[in-house]
Amino acid sequence: ALLIRRAKEPAKGKLAIPGGFVDAGETAEEALRREVREEVGVEIDGVALLGTFVNSYPYRGVTYPVLDLSFTARVVDPENARPLDAVAGLEWRDPLAVDPDEWAFPSLRAGQVVLRQRGVTR
Repeated sequence: ALLIRRAKEPAKGKLAIPGGFVDAGETAEEALRREVREEVGVEIDGVALLGTFVNSYPYRGVTYPVLDLSFTARVVDPENARPLDAVAGLEWRDPLAVDPDEWAFPSLRAGQVVLRQRGVTR
């Protein structure tokens, strides 16, 4: 999986998947494609919902309740992946092998559990 190292707080330096917030008028899938382009410069296809996860997001002294939507997808042009907006670095890793403490947010740990429950091997 293509993972990012976060360049900013919250969870600066921790692992995450490319993503962000949905803009007004966007579907979740449109937001996913836009965020992936903005953060790592690649296109994706084969988008499938992995699950939804309750989370919180601290920003400027306020902790917001959020609902994270996690997807699986295939990177169309992996050789073009590069760290862009708010990304300190990229790592191609097996998400099942990531130590849970390396994940930036509890929702990412929950996604790892769902992958295991579904018997995903890579």
